[in-house]
Amino acid sequence: MNRGVDIEAIYISPCPDAVVLSQALLDAALDKNYSALNSVDDLLMDSLCEWIISGERCIAYTELQRASGAATECRIVYDTTFNECALADQISRALPKACVMQFNLQEQVDFTFRILQNESVLFEYSNAPGAFNWGRCIGKGEAVRLAQVDLAILAEVSGCKPDVARLAACFDVFKTRFIGEHVAKGKYANGVYDSVQDLAAALGVPKLYRFFQGWLRSDLDWDEDNVENVLAFRKND
Repeated sequence: MNRGVDIEAIYISPCPDAVVLSQALLDAALDKNYSALNSVDDLLMDSLCEWIISGERCIAYTELQRASGAATECRIVYDTTFNECALADQISRALPKACVMQFNLQEQVDFTFRILQNESVLFEYSNAPGAFNWGRCIGKGEAVRLAQVDLAILAEVSGCKPDVARLAACFDVFKTRFIGEHVAKGKYANGVYDSVQDLAAALGVPKLYRFFQGWLRSDLDWDEDNVENVLAFRKND
């Protein structure tokens, strides 16, 4: 399957109960003036029935899963409302004991990464603000780490024992905003996208998939993405 290359994904571990997580996601959407729909079949689509129209929103979460070599199971949340920091904040508030990692990649080069626990931002990194076409998913009071990345702190708050040299190699690529070596139409290798996936793997996070505002219904592969449930919402007028 030809998967997209932008990412809006939130990793959560230890794994929350599905009922508790669903309620946290519902609360986050209601707080942003959305109403819950019965199912994804109620979403309004464009005339070609491919894209959800403005004001429609999906939030999906995966089944319990564990990356290769990871010590604990996790879930990953995907949100079609791109560059939104509020959802990760709400999850951290509802699940104070969980480690919450948010990965946001735009245009294959503009990257923001946050680690939260109990509503506190333990680590945050983002490219320079002028690079983002869609806005950065950071809180207004967060100090962005651009020039210096404290990898020792990242290793400590991640809850695992990552290879610091591997982490350093990832952030070296992020700073360059290198899209990668062209290998096929719309496809690049050894650029920021690959480094985001390598960062995730180094931190014990399973492979991340696309799930964002330009959602094609066919892009949601329930088996490949290990999706357990998708919640659908509509913005109130």
